[in-house]
Amino acid sequence: MPVMSPRFRLKQAAPSQFIPSNIAGLQAFYNFEQTVPNNQLDSSGNGRHLSYQLNTLNATSTTGKLNSCVSFTSRPPGFRNQGSKYRITTWGPNVSSNFSLSVWLKPRSFDAYQHIIGAPFSNRLYIGANGTTLTFNLFNGTVFGVAAPVVTLNTWHHYVFMRDGTTLRLYADNALIGTASVAGRTFSPGTAEFHVGGSGPYNEYYFDGDVDALGVWSTVLSAADVSNLWNSGSGVQMP
Repeated sequence: MPVMSPRFRLKQAAPSQFIPSNIAGLQAFYNFEQTVPNNQLDSSGNGRHLSYQLNTLNATSTTGKLNSCVSFTSRPPGFRNQGSKYRITTWGPNVSSNFSLSVWLKPRSFDAYQHIIGAPFSNRLYIGANGTTLTFNLFNGTVFGVAAPVVTLNTWHHYVFMRDGTTLRLYADNALIGTASVAGRTFSPGTAEFHVGGSGPYNEYYFDGDVDALGVWSTVLSAADVSNLWNSGSGVQMP
């Protein structure tokens, strides 16, 4: 049988583009494409927009991992309440049951006085620094968490934090790097506060670095979901 000429060969269909809304349970997604200090819109369609909160220092818009991102600034170690962040006071991830959070981070500096995501006095979630390592913590009077390897400054890294039943999981750059058990522990549903660029509402410490493509789900992401978020153009953007 003669070989078919290349110009007559059938084209292979292009793979369907992965977007975060393909994962069930999407609660909020922030592209950080809006010019700072305007509000940052929730691209999930759920209307959970972030409001800009300024305290001494400004955040700025800069080139991100995917198009634009928000760049936060904080004072050197030892200073509180000097920085800027975004927040929503009518919603927060429900950490009393399964949830997942995906985000790209690029720290300029990193120390024990930097909080990145959370609102530990309301929804009991805290993502931030412990010395030179990144930690994913839940609170119920006691801290339960997972630590990532030492953070590389001025470099983009992708993190996924999730609660899977009684297990906390932390992924970094498409690899599971740690787990912790919360068996027998209860946490406040705390669905009324969410902060990005710092924590709060009290004893706030601010992040010194860039944040991009932040998504929150009320479900546990599969290994394939984590891989898709990491691999699709080194991250994905909502339409």
